Amino acid sequence: MSQFQEALRAMEEIHSKKAADYALPGDEFSNFLQVARSLRKDVDEVILTFICTKIERLVNLKQTQADPMNESVEDTILDLAVYSTILLAWYEYNHATRPIQTGENWKIRGAP
Repeated sequence: MSQFQEALRAMEEIHSKKAADYALPGDEFSNFLQVARSLRKDVDEVILTFICTKIERLVNLKQTQADPMNESVEDTILDLAVYSTILLAWYEYNHATRPIQTGENWKIRGAP
């Protein structure tokens, strides 16, 4: 198995484990929907916030050259990849009735 395929497998594994703790069974977006409702934000903004948090952690670790105290750098990168995939899935879910245009200005509002 290539490193890329191994990374995809690891993404699936970590997503499955975390989804069991965070999302309702059968509704992979439920936790993001709940946070969006609580904060009165769009779901895409919530997911992007999670992505930004992971990026900022990586930037901080890189700038300070600090050893991670909690999760590994690899776990943070995997989380970032999973959140990006969740954002893509949310985008596609909201645009399922029409083709996605390259460069399209997209605004995803609230729950489906």
